[in-house]
Amino acid sequence: MYHTSKVTGIDLAPNYSESIKIIPTIFFIAIVTFGNFFLINLFIGVIISKYNRERELAGKDYMLTEEQKKWVKGRMNIIYSQPIFKMKEPHEDWRQPFFHIAESIYIQSFIMICIVINTIILSLTWYG
Repeated sequence: MYHTSKVTGIDLAPNYSESIKIIPTIFFIAIVTFGNFFLINLFIGVIISKYNRERELAGKDYMLTEEQKKWVKGRMNIIYSQPIFKMKEPHEDWRQPFFHIAESIYIQSFIMICIVINTIILSLTWYG
């Protein structure tokens, strides 16, 4: 790079008494930088592609025994299963209308809207 930045012309010797020319310097820095990025991306891309191809051929859990596969499947079932939570209706007659009002989808939507509006108002900056 140093010799190229001192070049004076085709088939002429470099002139070391001149200052460094900026265009050849930028050219070499760009080639080194982008060339390295390109080669690294190409290399990593090939490795990841090969890994994914081998994983597809072998299967997702190819290194597990049958007992370990059953254990993993059971754990995944536990993680993804969620209990259904249903409130019991109160036995007292005077509490039942309030229970139905509280369980109404309209009341739940109204409360959610109030929470969102409150959050927006509190997030504003007040002066004075």
